[in-house]
Amino acid sequence: MIWREHMPLRDVAWFRTGGVSTAYAACPDVASVLAAVTEAKMQSLLFRVIGAGSGLLMSDSGFPGLIVHNQSQSLVFIHDRSQVIVDAGMPLHQLLAQTLSQGYGGLEFLAGIPGTVGGAVYGNVTAFGSQFGDYVKSATLLFPETTGDEAIQRVEGAWFEFGYRESKLKRYRQTRDSAFEPVVLTVTLQLSKMNHASCVHRVQGFHNLRRAAGLPSDIHPLLEVFDCLRWAHKQSEVSHLTHPRHLDQPVHFVDKSLHKQWKLNDVVVASDNPNYIINTKVGTSRDAALLIEKVCTTSGLDIEPTIEFVGVWQ
Repeated sequence: MIWREHMPLRDVAWFRTGGVSTAYAACPDVASVLAAVTEAKMQSLLFRVIGAGSGLLMSDSGFPGLIVHNQSQSLVFIHDRSQVIVDAGMPLHQLLAQTLSQGYGGLEFLAGIPGTVGGAVYGNVTAFGSQFGDYVKSATLLFPETTGDEAIQRVEGAWFEFGYRESKLKRYRQTRDSAFEPVVLTVTLQLSKMNHASCVHRVQGFHNLRRAAGLPSDIHPLLEVFDCLRWAHKQSEVSHLTHPRHLDQPVHFVDKSLHKQWKLNDVVVASDNPNYIINTKVGTSRDAALLIEKVCTTSGLDIEPTIEFVGVWQ
């Protein structure tokens, strides 16, 4: 584990913005994640566990506590069950490559999507009619508020109560003290044996769908800040959010002819898909937040940003 005091978050944040955190821990394995959380509790430090951070906007004022950067990337196949046990810190593109190499299918829809396994569980990554939660057999979680043998527990996939781009973990953060939010350590995925060439063909197909929809691939500094499908659900007054197949095509919230007007310093709305913003050079989180607010106001639509704002915001 690498521990640093007063860490500039722009050096590790996906969007390349953010102030200074009180402390930062880079954790290459599950044991160091546990050690970092334990140290935070001993020092009475607020902490936040992150993976790639592709759904987070770090405040320019920093984070008053410890950022635990989960970089654990171990993976083990259980071939007689067509399962894989993977650490939460593994990037999704690496997970996809590893499963394809072993002839397992199901996760092809992850092609071009940024993030890590832990974030995919937390936000139930969803694309083109498929969702990550459908493949979660079980997971190992750390419950920071408990001690002893009960601190680490194995839960079944149903425990997460997956919904459209959300899980119990995400709802937990929204409704309770985030200091006690369970931390994903490892995830067991149920896959299927498939023909390798067929899987590769499906991956290429999803890449083509993303390009046709104007959806950026696994690049940064870029953030998806609006969710056309969630907004469409709200307008349809659908109480239980699932992914509607008739809405697989993107619905842009903003008039693409006006995208050049939606720019604040070095942060701009993506021209191909205005649900995204890009940090072109040295933009700030404040620039991003103000631009997001401008889009929400000028669009005339009742939309909410999908990203989470981390740290101290004024």
